[in-house]
Amino acid sequence: MKSGDIILFYRTGGYYRGVVSTLSVVENIIIDIKDERDFIRQCRKRSIFSDQQLIEQWNYNKKHRPFIVNFLYAYSFKRRPNLKKLIEIGMIRNIESAPRGFTLIDKNHFKLVLKEAEVDESIIVN
Repeated sequence: MKSGDIILFYRTGGYYRGVVSTLSVVENIIIDIKDERDFIRQCRKRSIFSDQQLIEQWNYNKKHRPFIVNFLYAYSFKRRPNLKKLIEIGMIRNIESAPRGFTLIDKNHFKLVLKEAEVDESIIVN
């Protein structure tokens, strides 16, 4: 990921409640985090998580510390394609392959999601 990349947020929940809900744009990615205190400091103003939850994330896997993705909210879909639809359009193979974490999708699948969400593609500037 890099600054300017588009993120689609997928909310898990099975065939019908798992949906693509939101479009955002990456502002920056922070990987050089000194320690737990620095992690909390950098997340504090832009996170929904409590300090305790951030500490748990920091300590989840000591060999692979978390990184921070700052993003700018851009658009919420009024019509939200669910997992069943994402499988039908070929974006996801099956329920077991529903996205977890960051997953790269190609431009064609991105356009299909926008079409299913009834989003005017002109909101995206190439």
